[in-house]
Amino acid sequence: MTYYTSTYQNKLGGIIQGQDMPIKKPVIILVHGIRDHALWQQEIRDALEKDGDFIVEATNYGRFDLLRFLLPISYFRRKAIAEILKQFKTVILNNPGADISVIAHSFGTYIVGHILKENFDLKFNRIILCGSILRYDFPFEQFQSRFTPKILNEVGTRDIWPAMAESVTWGYGSAGTFGFKRPLVYDRWHNKAAHGYFLSASFCRKFWIPFLRDGTIVPDSARPEKPHTLVQLINILRLKYLVPVFAALSVAATPYVEIPDPCPGLPGDIAWIDAGELTQGKFATRSAFVVEGRSAPPETVRRGDWIKLTESRRTMIVDYQKTGTQRAQDSPLSPGGDIDYTCKVLKAGDQFYVAFVDAGNSRSIANRMWLKIRATAPGS
Repeated sequence: MTYYTSTYQNKLGGIIQGQDMPIKKPVIILVHGIRDHALWQQEIRDALEKDGDFIVEATNYGRFDLLRFLLPISYFRRKAIAEILKQFKTVILNNPGADISVIAHSFGTYIVGHILKENFDLKFNRIILCGSILRYDFPFEQFQSRFTPKILNEVGTRDIWPAMAESVTWGYGSAGTFGFKRPLVYDRWHNKAAHGYFLSASFCRKFWIPFLRDGTIVPDSARPEKPHTLVQLINILRLKYLVPVFAALSVAATPYVEIPDPCPGLPGDIAWIDAGELTQGKFATRSAFVVEGRSAPPETVRRGDWIKLTESRRTMIVDYQKTGTQRAQDSPLSPGGDIDYTCKVLKAGDQFYVAFVDAGNSRSIANRMWLKIRATAPGS
């Protein structure tokens, strides 16, 4: 543990001068992109540790090739997200009480965005995105309590690859090329910057260390240059609509390969979902469901109601010494339960029977509503 001489306020309100008190170093997690062995992580690590006095943790989900990146199949993307989420939890577990910040590049921004969106129990300090392939309308406002605003988005005016990703396949955006231009995010523009422009020690020292220390944003290009004509054409043409033709030709010439079931052992009828965060008995953001059959606010949902989802939700399991149906029927609130999401997604518009409601009793995780739902009513 590092000790610093500091001035701080004690619990009684008095000021104590010059006392030695332990201060945990902030932790920075690095997440790489596709077709990348992430050698840049070592250069950034050295700069952050030597010049910024941070603890730095690299992460790795293997070399993610272009084919898996482009295929609009959630299995490959979910597998990478699950691997990085596991490493995030390891870092947090081994640095209790430390501020955790993230620097993500390219496909790593997609991973970090979805981890942030889907995991209510994770909290981050600063977040830096560069070469981002998130959409401009990624809903940061729905989970802004999970990070310190503003997120810093590095935009390269010559970075063609986010625009290309949005144009040729589904699920990606071009915030790394055109910016988010939304609340909670600061777009910092860099004229003539391409996809890998940001991944150097000199860039890190000038732009990232001040932001990670105290939120200082060092300006770069005050007047962004106009995107190259080719980038604009790629953004307009949406080449993804030619992909089905290419895919059909590829399938015809490729032997059949069975993709493993991404959700083995999950039951089809009963599941738990996290319905959302509550503030003084009301949902903090827009509700994920509406009550069917009676005019009632979603906060008053009760056992025996039918609900319709207004946005997709991933089901949850309790991962302790149980499997399959027995595990999913157990409560997320059980003692010793390690709550985790599954890869099974319930779509907006789906209807479910409510078998149990927990909304802030003494056993529950603070300020959340949990619903145990069924695809069919009991006895039907």
